[in-house]
Amino acid sequence: MPNLINVFITLILGMGLGDRLKDPKWKKIYLITIWVCLSLVAGFRGLNALSDTEAYYSTYRFETQNYSFTDYLNYTKTHDTLYYMTNWLFARAGVPWQLYLTMVSLFVIGSFVYWIYCNSEDVVVSMLIFECLFLNVWQGSLRQAMAMACLLWCYRMFQTERRKWGVLLFLVAMGFHTTAICFLPILIAGSLPFNDFILALFTVVCAGFHIFRSYFLILVNKVGSLFGRNLYETFWEQQPITLIAMVFIILFIMLVLRKQMHEQYPTCGVYYAAVFWMLALLALGGGVMVRLAWYPGMFISLAIPVIISSFKEKRLVKYMAIGMLLLMYIPNVDLHSWYFFWQA
Repeated sequence: MPNLINVFITLILGMGLGDRLKDPKWKKIYLITIWVCLSLVAGFRGLNALSDTEAYYSTYRFETQNYSFTDYLNYTKTHDTLYYMTNWLFARAGVPWQLYLTMVSLFVIGSFVYWIYCNSEDVVVSMLIFECLFLNVWQGSLRQAMAMACLLWCYRMFQTERRKWGVLLFLVAMGFHTTAICFLPILIAGSLPFNDFILALFTVVCAGFHIFRSYFLILVNKVGSLFGRNLYETFWEQQPITLIAMVFIILFIMLVLRKQMHEQYPTCGVYYAAVFWMLALLALGGGVMVRLAWYPGMFISLAIPVIISSFKEKRLVKYMAIGMLLLMYIPNVDLHSWYFFWQA
């Protein structure tokens, strides 16, 4: 229920402010308000509010007390080392779990909010996309969320031509979760020119991943084995058909409107690379593997506002997009299992 309430706070406050959000001062006030609301809900959640929270708590509260620093890193099998180092240091410093969880939530959600502030054509639409499609992963998967947050700062460094810092932050992200390597194709593709040949190349490569998905899975497993990650010999029984269809429709619209989008936003080529890469990663199927697609998926929050801006009837298209988001989100939102830690 709190997440649903936050969606309506984001929508109502954003619509109420309207054109004032073009003023940087009001945009900051709006985004800071949403940041605090989302972070407090995530940080104050109970242990069973999300499936992974209790496991993270156990690692933080108990296992850190039973091992020395070196033994703890060996116990955690050394992958995602930076996350476990952070875990151990904060736990041994006596930081309570709920405070630690809130600090992590403030960092990861704050990183996304700042990224939206710097890049989005419409912060209201971007934040609604984030909350309706991606927030659950950013709340529940602490290691990956911290990696994704670092990647947003990495991307920011590349945007501002501070590439050495960008490379460092990319390595830091991999230290939190080695699957952050999935972001590398975006950094590479972001430097490519935007033209029909590149888009055709992306199309062929993306289609190839789906046609030869069994070989793609083998390749991913080989890369995963290098980093000590879990391997998946078969595809998950349930496939993310709805998600694939949604991403495909978004990509199709982007291709139809490519001239308008590029004229209005010349650096939007990276959005195409990201959405193509997300669609390619979804060839790996459902289950845990879907989480790989969340790395490029972040750019959907930027791409859709640019799509909206490419139409003459911007306001109508914006309301239609928001309506479709809510129709997708509200019937599936969890209204019962989420609770705050003091309600346990």
